[in-house]
Amino acid sequence: MIVNKKFENFLKDNRISDEVWQKSECNWDLLQAIKEDYEKNISKFEDAATILVKEIQKISAVHSVRWRIKNTDHLLEKIIRKCADIERQEKYKTISVENYQEVVTDLVGIRALHLFKEDCFQIDKKLKETDYFSSIQKPVAYLREGDSFEKKLTEYGFEIEHHKAGYRSIHYLLPAPLKNCQFMVELQVRTIFEEGWSEIDHKIRYPNFSDNPLILHFLSIFNQIASNADEIGSFVLWLNNEENARSQNDKKIKAQENIFREQQNALSEKIQELENAFQEQENAFQEQEKTIHKLENTISSLQDK
Repeated sequence: MIVNKKFENFLKDNRISDEVWQKSECNWDLLQAIKEDYEKNISKFEDAATILVKEIQKISAVHSVRWRIKNTDHLLEKIIRKCADIERQEKYKTISVENYQEVVTDLVGIRALHLFKEDCFQIDKKLKETDYFSSIQKPVAYLREGDSFEKKLTEYGFEIEHHKAGYRSIHYLLPAPLKNCQFMVELQVRTIFEEGWSEIDHKIRYPNFSDNPLILHFLSIFNQIASNADEIGSFVLWLNNEENARSQNDKKIKAQENIFREQQNALSEKIQELENAFQEQENAFQEQEKTIHKLENTISSLQDK
């Protein structure tokens, strides 16, 4: 009776309908066994998160980092919903206490936030240069349909998936940085504006899986505003870089002019030195001619005598 009551409360608290539960074909005792094992291993997941967060925070393009260990009820809820969705997640059908850490790839979730959209390329490069991420899987960039940034992401090599709700983020699956551990860590890389929209969207829609057309419409508008804000941020960065480049170019031109002027002055000094030396040489030659002329006169006088 206690078990049944716990079961009923769990379904109610997590908004799982009888239809979803039946479709999932999950076993409540198995879920409780997974829960017990998961809670025993929480410290291991926290250790993995701490190690990776410290490394990610070292990347200069990263503005801030957030992380979480999956809530136990959310873990069980996810298993049930994935099992109920046969077309999407067949692997969940064989989930067990022995393999759930490999099947569920977001037991540890990390978010690396950055300011400008283009920062994702530097973050990706730095991640791949770090030992902990040497076996990193190919990241997936989730975008809304028609996103102007898709071309750059594709050219860089990201795998692209269009998200019907307009969700935007780059997802990585990282191996746990601990010995004898097979679980994966999910890293999400996104801008601060993308994070803001995603958090609000999740806060509003997730608790009741809202499909209210009016709410969805305004969330879509909000998503576009967040996207535009990112575009403006990138444009402002470009303007700033152009201004700095122009300023640097002006400085280079002035520096070159100074060098040229110094070279001209140095050349003028050399020419003047040569002219002075030539004049001194000519004066010396003239003095020699005068001396020779005097000697010739003296010799001539002596011969006449």
